[in-house]
Amino acid sequence: PWTAIGPANFIPHNTASDSSLNYISQWIRKCAQEHLNCDRKSLTPLPTRVIDVSTEPFLYITNGESVPYICLSYCWGKTTPFKTTRANLGERIKGIPFQNLPRTYRDAVTVTLRLGIQFLWIDALCIIQGDPLDWETESANMSRIYGGSYLTLAASSSSHADGGLF
Repeated sequence: PWTAIGPANFIPHNTASDSSLNYISQWIRKCAQEHLNCDRKSLTPLPTRVIDVSTEPFLYITNGESVPYICLSYCWGKTTPFKTTRANLGERIKGIPFQNLPRTYRDAVTVTLRLGIQFLWIDALCIIQGDPLDWETESANMSRIYGGSYLTLAASSSSHADGGLF
């Protein structure tokens, strides 16, 4: 009697599983092929700073290049998250030890790598915290940053930066 309803795909319960990430990759590919607005032939330039996840993560100062990047949307929580400041900017450019990152950031780095994307934008790391001029400049671009991303990961079930994506 319900012939109009087609078969459903099995969606894994474990969102961190390989099969879940394979589904995500398939959906992104299908979206790029079938939806005109999703085909990113003309990419948005990278934000001012992004995290390069291709090796040990480090803060990369961009040069206006237009390549895919992923954004992380999450709740900082009541405690101040792991962040970039003027005092540690040089250290962040040299490297950001993966094991020092809060769980949500680590999960985002892992997903970004597994999806084959080199760059990740996380506000607390890519906007210099405690610097009013940088915050004013970068926060004014947040709609462009999120809107221009290849994908935005949302840690919607977590109330703090250590809650994780999954």
